[in-house]
Amino acid sequence: MTTAAYEMSDPRHTALRLASWRELARLQRRGLVRAIGLSNFSPRLIEPLLQIATPAVVQVEMHPLLQQVELRAYCEVRGILLQAYGQHRSGAQLGAAGGPLTGVARALAAEYRVAERSAAGLLSMRWALQAGAALMPRSTRFEHVASNAQVFSLPPLSADDMLAFASLNANTSLFGLHEAFVHDQVA
Repeated sequence: MTTAAYEMSDPRHTALRLASWRELARLQRRGLVRAIGLSNFSPRLIEPLLQIATPAVVQVEMHPLLQQVELRAYCEVRGILLQAYGQHRSGAQLGAAGGPLTGVARALAAEYRVAERSAAGLLSMRWALQAGAALMPRSTRFEHVASNAQVFSLPPLSADDMLAFASLNANTSLFGLHEAFVHDQVA
């Protein structure tokens, strides 16, 4: 079990988060920054910040294996954009031989006319877009950036395909960050 660098409920860190958020909101009011946001925050950590300013965006790991259902609903109600990262890592994990999306990726690759080797990653990105998130794909190679752009030419996933993806939610981080996040949500 991985432990967080500090307990999320530690009053010292709560005070530091609030002070930092106040300063970011002040900079935004002065016109020095256009938008302010958060990364890897749960609804419980976001809530006290809303008294100061509403974040424009919350950036989190989100993919078919970690669907962030509660956070997505929380952000949607409050008009906060959710920005998802981790689709390609999930695509590699999901599409690996014996992975949960192996058969589904092959079937959907044919249906959506996507190369089988990139199907899991692209379909994971398509799922995230339809789930209401903005994407934050990572790449160091131009050809991968060009491949990522194919997500915008894919037709929307059908309701049945979205249900198939929903069934993959295992509340599992592929980066090792989610354990502390889940613990924070239940604390």
